[in-house]
Amino acid sequence: MDKNKLDKLVEETINSMDAADPAMPAPFLLTRIKARMDLENAAGAWEKVSAFLAKPLVAFPALTLVLALNFWIIKSSVPDNSVSNAADYSKVSTDDYSLSTATSLFDIETAQR
Repeated sequence: MDKNKLDKLVEETINSMDAADPAMPAPFLLTRIKARMDLENAAGAWEKVSAFLAKPLVAFPALTLVLALNFWIIKSSVPDNSVSNAADYSKVSTDDYSLSTATSLFDIETAQR
């Protein structure tokens, strides 16, 4: 291509945009953008905390920690000498339901407590 043809082609391309209408935004575009920005800024403290805790990087270690803590508490609360405790429980049940305890609760002659 020679220089004149190239200049003419460039000039035609530039002049073709003269008839074009300027770009117009969609109706209420600014209002919708502002509403979206206000919604993102209005997130409360609890929403921010829950969003942070919902991340897998935080949730899985926290869940593991809670499960390990529960296991440790249950393991430490179970006594090791379960045989002696069973004997203690049987003694308590015989003391509670013995005949002398049942008759001492009521005055038989007046039928009052």
